[in-house]
Amino acid sequence: MSDVDLRLGDCLDVMRGIPDGSVDAVVTDPPWMAYETGRYDATGHHAPIEYLQPDEYCGPLFGILKDGGACLLWCRWDCFEVHAASMRRAGFVVKNCVVWSKPNHTAGDLQGNFGFKHEMAVFAVKGRWQRHSNRETNLWQESHLFSRAKRDHPTQKPIGLMCRSVNAVCPPVGVVLDPFMGSGTTGVACVNTGRSFIGIERDPDYFRIASDRIALASAPFALASQG
Repeated sequence: MSDVDLRLGDCLDVMRGIPDGSVDAVVTDPPWMAYETGRYDATGHHAPIEYLQPDEYCGPLFGILKDGGACLLWCRWDCFEVHAASMRRAGFVVKNCVVWSKPNHTAGDLQGNFGFKHEMAVFAVKGRWQRHSNRETNLWQESHLFSRAKRDHPTQKPIGLMCRSVNAVCPPVGVVLDPFMGSGTTGVACVNTGRSFIGIERDPDYFRIASDRIALASAPFALASQG
């Protein structure tokens, strides 16, 4: 059964206590979003997100990651290069851009822009990374959580996408770190795929939601090990 280590606090503080070279992979979705885009203002549906410069966390992530480890960092198209540049400055080698093709598109500026139908991830490595499963492509077609009512977090990712992310970059019995845990989807994906997980979240409400979701996902495995 997977080991789960959940920590409530600011990731910059918590990461100082995690030994260098101790995790196999980083799978995360940092807080970076302006909810007002063009003529569409979605701030009424979302809590404000505190801005954090990628340079502040990319360096610590590089240190905590094992040599030969990999990072998959999800982000919007308009901040991909900002994250990629920060990762390069921290010492990562940026290898690829993964594009998540969604079945739906955003509303946004209906008259003056195309509808957005994708998100992106920076795939970056530390040292000589080698794949542990079938070779992935960089275009992923995965379902999306359409309804806000079905989300525990405004930018919550679907389980299928995060299971695929974990499988793509982490060894079968490895350890995954998510310093921006949110509602805990990466943790649930780690439980479902047999990886160990370290999750950090600063918001007490999201931390509780993440803890409950990961505990629920872990319950069948705990029962099986007892039986």
